[in-house]
Amino acid sequence: MSEGGNKNSEERWHTRATLLERARDPDDEIAWDEFVSYYQSFIQMVVKKMNVKDKDQEDLVQVIVIKLWKSIPNFQFDHSKAKFRTWLSHIIRNTIIDYVRKDKKDVLHLTDQAILNDISQSSSELDEQIEKEWQLHVTGLAMQKIERTFSQRAVKAFKMSLRGDSIGEISQVLNIKDNSSYKLIKRVKNSFFKEIKNLKTHLEM
Repeated sequence: MSEGGNKNSEERWHTRATLLERARDPDDEIAWDEFVSYYQSFIQMVVKKMNVKDKDQEDLVQVIVIKLWKSIPNFQFDHSKAKFRTWLSHIIRNTIIDYVRKDKKDVLHLTDQAILNDISQSSSELDEQIEKEWQLHVTGLAMQKIERTFSQRAVKAFKMSLRGDSIGEISQVLNIKDNSSYKLIKRVKNSFFKEIKNLKTHLEM
């Protein structure tokens, strides 16, 4: 176990003995389970948004996870070459494209050229969807951390501010003074964006 074994995963990530480096060890099952817990929901959302058939979604997610498990020991942790998220997105993208290609050929009986033309368009859409879902994924993880860290009142004030409610409206709903609302929102906001930055540092690598 890496240094700080009694601390939670976020604290362990403050060292460069990152989750990724631990997950590359095929004997570290705990690290791999932890790794999957952070990335699987992202993979699931991308698969779902690309209109993969409902009956195939879970199988396709598992195919991607298995490919990651087989490939991650060979991933080179070198920022001068490519970020981990780029590598991750590449595997997700290619696996989904392979699925789409096979599905169209089996079901629609398209010619190889017709499939390639359609895949070219799908690839562009897939790249955009992966980027969009990644930003939503990181934001969601940051919000989960915020909800565990701050009081329900502080979180509600922050979420109302994100929705566009005014300080006056927030204060009225929470039955607090405007100055208190402002301070609550500022504290949560600062922590929220700091968490997003930390997550991007450790998850994108």
